Amino acid sequence: MQRSIEKARERNAHERCRRFAAASLKVPKDDALRHAETRGEDLSQVRPEYNHATDAMCIVGRRDWSRGLFLDRRAFLTSYDPAQDDADSSILFHILAAAIPVCAGINLEYYFSTVDNVNYGSGSKLPHNLVALLGVMEGASSDLRTGLYAQMVEIHEPMRLLFLIETTPEVMLSIMDRHAGIGILCRRDRLDDTAPCSVCWLCCARWESGLTLTRCTPSRPTIASTCWKWYSITTSSLWMS
Repeated sequence: MQRSIEKARERNAHERCRRFAAASLKVPKDDALRHAETRGEDLSQVRPEYNHATDAMCIVGRRDWSRGLFLDRRAFLTSYDPAQDDADSSILFHILAAAIPVCAGINLEYYFSTVDNVNYGSGSKLPHNLVALLGVMEGASSDLRTGLYAQMVEIHEPMRLLFLIETTPEVMLSIMDRHAGIGILCRRDRLDDTAPCSVCWLCCARWESGLTLTRCTPSRPTIASTCWKWYSITTSSLWMS
């Protein structure tokens, strides 16, 4: 278990380092881990980590769905096997009760901090000062700033989060009726029918139905052995495929 965790840490840090200007695209995995750890401990570093920047979707289903796909750190992955669920889909209910509000909250925080960083974000991190452990302000005097600082969202592409859920539309609609919070986030605002919902969702039929998911996308690069051969050539966002 410890070896697996260490290996995962190295791979994760290596993939993250390609977005840092101070790290080489050809940095070895062990050096990448040390670089990521050093950035996180450097109080002068305005970009210690990009965190959830570029988040775009959440996959709720069996790991077989996404295994081997290069998602470019843009997807939240939540394991769920419908074959182990009961008739009321109680397992999926509890998973979505946590995943949808949390992931939607993260997505909206990045969305608003990106589209208007002055009002909904917190501006540049450079002049920030801690205030009574309650928040930050700019310089020696300002209002408390909310949202994320500019350097944290500079690579983010604002969009509503897409949930890809391994279930039937009937089950999903039932969960939306049973859980008010999920219903509000996934449906249009009850007070304003023209307002967009906070998240988009797409259901794929249970595996018993025999539905086969096919890719209807143009020709894209194929990874023969490792994702590193794909993402090591660029620092920009790549296709989610």
